[in-house]
Amino acid sequence: MVQNSSLISSFFLLALLAPICEEILCRGIVPKKIFRGKENLGFVVGTIVFALLHQPSNLPSLLIYGGMSTVLSWTAYKTQRLEMSILLHMIVNGVFFCLLALVVILSRTLGISV
Repeated sequence: MVQNSSLISSFFLLALLAPICEEILCRGIVPKKIFRGKENLGFVVGTIVFALLHQPSNLPSLLIYGGMSTVLSWTAYKTQRLEMSILLHMIVNGVFFCLLALVVILSRTLGISV
């Protein structure tokens, strides 16, 4: 039961809470408040901030976070609705979390070291 509750709390944090906080900062506060009147520049800066917040350790991870951030910024910019980028971010994080959890659960079940 402890493992299940840990899995549930991790899902809550990574797939629900983190996207809300990150989108409010990177697609809300940065472009709309800090760069008021220069929102295009704000979206670029927000994209960079998002990628750097994830502390990429190499070029491929920087490209992954930068690419994802670009898609989220484009979504927020085109729809003019922050909740759309939040929803997309939640979906992406949720799918990746479930895939990772599946790998961990299967590896433990099969006795394979990951």
